[in-house]
Amino acid sequence: ILGAVESATVDGYSRGVAYARYERAGVQYTTMKISRLGLDTPIIADGTEVCFKLRGSADTTCSTAALLCEGGFCSYSIFNSKQDCCPTSTAFL
Repeated sequence: ILGAVESATVDGYSRGVAYARYERAGVQYTTMKISRLGLDTPIIADGTEVCFKLRGSADTTCSTAALLCEGGFCSYSIFNSKQDCCPTSTAFL
């Protein structure tokens, strides 16, 4: 849901959040992007914690992860800086 995330951190460091909308097979999707993860090597990436805080105010319909991730799971991808690498996976809530 557009604007549902209030803030994001990577290993405790604040990171910006950007949104985009797209359509696939007649269905609208919203994506959230957290950039500048700083995960340049597998050694650095191992154990990294990426967190985001949902808005809890009345101005959003998304105050829980289950509402953010329709159907009880979120799909996610982690890309390199060229955006030509890396797998997509699913996090179950």
